[in-house]
Amino acid sequence: MTKLLIFLTLPEGVVTKYEQALNKLFPDVDIQTVMDRKAAAKSIAHADILLTFGAMMTDEVVKNAPKLKWVHALGTGLDGIIDLPSLDKGVRISSTRGIHGAPMSEMTFLLMLALSRNFSRTVRNQDQALW
Repeated sequence: MTKLLIFLTLPEGVVTKYEQALNKLFPDVDIQTVMDRKAAAKSIAHADILLTFGAMMTDEVVKNAPKLKWVHALGTGLDGIIDLPSLDKGVRISSTRGIHGAPMSEMTFLLMLALSRNFSRTVRNQDQALW
């Protein structure tokens, strides 16, 4: 059975949501979640897949990972993962690159419109009940 280790230092409810969503999609995968580096370093010995953010990683986490075949970074970059000395060169590494494309484009247009229409003045006027 494939073993997935989810290593996230996020609130427990968020980590649980990841685990539950993945359990529904992949019932044949054994999923374990950990929330700190010490627990990750201990649990990774049995993991085939690691799901994490690069900023959370240290070499200690992957030092004892003989079965690890794939690391997926939930962020857009691979900083903190690809430069780990103990990470086997055969481990596949992927990221969630591109996930922020549409929201960032929308935010750009929102801010351009807000600046061009002096939206801050509108908000100040609204606070003062000036119409």
